[in-house]
Amino acid sequence: MASDITVFRLPARHLGQLGGAYEAQSVVLAGAAAVAIDYGAGGVQQIAGKNSVASATTVTCANPPAGAGNGPSGLLLLILSADSSGTVTYTFGTGFRVTGTVAVTASKNIVMQFVSDGTNWNQVGTPSTVV
Repeated sequence: MASDITVFRLPARHLGQLGGAYEAQSVVLAGAAAVAIDYGAGGVQQIAGKNSVASATTVTCANPPAGAGNGPSGLLLLILSADSSGTVTYTFGTGFRVTGTVAVTASKNIVMQFVSDGTNWNQVGTPSTVV
C-alpha cells in the first residue's frame, strides 16, 4: 500500500537507454518483509526499507505490462532504500528476472531499471547507488 508520493529527478546516467533526464512522481511503498509492486500505480516506485522493520525484503509484481503502460515503453524504475537503522537486503520473486539480491546500506538508495516482456520485469544494466 502506498504511504506517500514524492518526485524524483534522475539524471540520464541512471536511466540508460532513455537518453535524457526523466522526471516522474514515484509511489513510495512502506518497507516490510514482502512488498508487492503494483505497476498500475506508476512506473517509478520506491521501497522505503527500514532495517528495524525487516532487514530482508522480497519484492514481487503480478502485473507487468505487455511492452507499454504507465512508464515509458514498459519501463519500471525501482528505487530501493534503507533508512539509517541499517542495511536492507532485497530479493526478487514472482514477476522479476534479476542477476541476484541487492543490499542497500544504511541511508542509501539504489536505482534499478526493468523492461517488461509481458510476463516478467527483466533487469536492465547494473544497479546504481545514489545518496
